[in-house]
Amino acid sequence: ATLLDGRSVARVIESEVRQRITGMRASLGQVPGLRIFQVGEEADSTAYIAAKCRAAHRVGMNCEVIRFPLGTHSSVLLEAINKENSNPDVHGIIVQLPLPDEYCVATTALTVLPEKDVDGFHPLNMAALASADYTYRLCRSRTSLYPCTPLGIMELARRYDLSWSGKKVALLGRSDIVGRPLAYLLLKEMVTLTVCCIESDLRAELKHADVIISACGVPNLITADLVKPGAVVFDVGFNVIKDPSRREGFRIAGDVDFEGVKKVASAITPVPGGVGPMTVAMVLQNTLDAFRRAVSVTEERPK
Repeated sequence: ATLLDGRSVARVIESEVRQRITGMRASLGQVPGLRIFQVGEEADSTAYIAAKCRAAHRVGMNCEVIRFPLGTHSSVLLEAINKENSNPDVHGIIVQLPLPDEYCVATTALTVLPEKDVDGFHPLNMAALASADYTYRLCRSRTSLYPCTPLGIMELARRYDLSWSGKKVALLGRSDIVGRPLAYLLLKEMVTLTVCCIESDLRAELKHADVIISACGVPNLITADLVKPGAVVFDVGFNVIKDPSRREGFRIAGDVDFEGVKKVASAITPVPGGVGPMTVAMVLQNTLDAFRRAVSVTEERPK
């Protein structure tokens, strides 16, 4: 199978973003500003934030993390978000999930201005995604910000010249972060879409699928016997598996039995190194888009 190498594609996107930021710094004297909020010190969240910050700094963005300890009242977070909403030097805002149980995620999402919501979770951005009648190719000049993992999958497919039109696509997972917004993007591409969950009859649903996208968070959910020969497989799963043989004591695995499925599929994303780096790359792209609109810069993205 062809390896859909998200890490290498993300590096290309970073280079493109860096070039545009360098040009705008020279012409405008400004660069995009990104703020990331974190409540608590959950290890996975801290790692994700670090990856986003490193990438932002590599392309020349100003990136700052604002952390609050567990037990901080939600009103403190909302007040801090509103402060950055009013900050003209900040063009993108991320509230790292998950939040503590006592926080209302919907209220938090509503507090971030939609034009600075580079995660794409604000209801107005989600509504724009659900109601738009143009294709993903035209969405590249969109005025709304869409969730980064779905965008990353679509962009990875585009960079590998994978066609969606007329394909039967099986999408496993219905979360607001990946499954639902990705379904909206896929429907714009003229696919026949089946949305599944882990309780679906996967053997019946997947055996005719030309493309399988799994975002369930269940290791080895997709095995070779479930995959149609020649199918394209996108693995969005990120599972931490205990592994005493590793120095770290764990390994990262997706939802797909990679070694088995790669012998059947025509193309497949690895975990790690597939969809994950593309998500970070789309954070950069969304932040750049938000900045360009804030300063009214019009330019064409690379074809």
